[in-house]
Amino acid sequence: MTPIYRKAIAAFLFGAVLISTLLILTREEPEIHKNSGESRAGVMARAPSVEREVNNAAWSYAAMPSGAYSKMDPAEFAKIPLPRSGHPSFDRANFLIFCQDYINSVDALQNPIAELTAQMPNNPSVESFIFMREVQRIRCKDTKKDEYEKIEALMNEAAEAGDPGARTYLGSKILLADLKTSESSTGTIEKRPTPAEVKTAAEQMLELAMTGNRLAVSQAYIVTSTDRYGLNDPIAAAAWKMVMFQRPDASSFDMDIPDVQLPETMSESDKSKAVARAREYFNLCCRRLDTLSGQVQSSK
Repeated sequence: MTPIYRKAIAAFLFGAVLISTLLILTREEPEIHKNSGESRAGVMARAPSVEREVNNAAWSYAAMPSGAYSKMDPAEFAKIPLPRSGHPSFDRANFLIFCQDYINSVDALQNPIAELTAQMPNNPSVESFIFMREVQRIRCKDTKKDEYEKIEALMNEAAEAGDPGARTYLGSKILLADLKTSESSTGTIEKRPTPAEVKTAAEQMLELAMTGNRLAVSQAYIVTSTDRYGLNDPIAAAAWKMVMFQRPDASSFDMDIPDVQLPETMSESDKSKAVARAREYFNLCCRRLDTLSGQVQSSK
């Protein structure tokens, strides 16, 4: 096996699971609505975006030389078993949603992929993204339509066994359903009591975020950004926002993140507290070591 294949397989084994998990579990992302009566953070469905998916892939594959993927066979890569990331039922549900997302994005991404390929023909991240799309197609081509109906049952089974990914998935659905029910036609949140089930789901997101689940981290930011759940904490919200934007393979906390701006109304003292809190959260939940080999460890 050539060095290029060894490097690609190592990246693939870890990156395929991580990228698919990101695309599966973060199909809903936080969006701050300034016109709400409270400091509201909503969860809105992601539209397919080739640029975002390429960016998600870039951190794992950018080290590959230009043209390397043209020498590789996606059918062979599709045979490589994905590492287990949780309870078997969660892994299966994850795979089914992964395939469902791929199928649903084929038409939407066809033109953007062609445009990006024309604009950046020799970019390793673009090449890897296209290669991975073909691997996804091969992996999912034999999945039967009736299998997608089992996703919720599989998630419930895994959640009952304590799987953090499945618990996050189901809790996020509860929060999203409450958000949609509470939202008025003008996009504001109606002032109404928060059901106990919803408050419990919000509280669990803070616990689940500490497992390093990236959707739970984004939800921790959401539930601390609003007073709807009784968890409003501007410093914690700012901290979780910084954690949310850290690279998935980061081994140290990065304070210089262009996409993250702390509220202008926050004092310098509170900003310092938020940074310190973010570093604390990151070290507890999300710091990664030995990622390329697939031996991911959390620094406790």
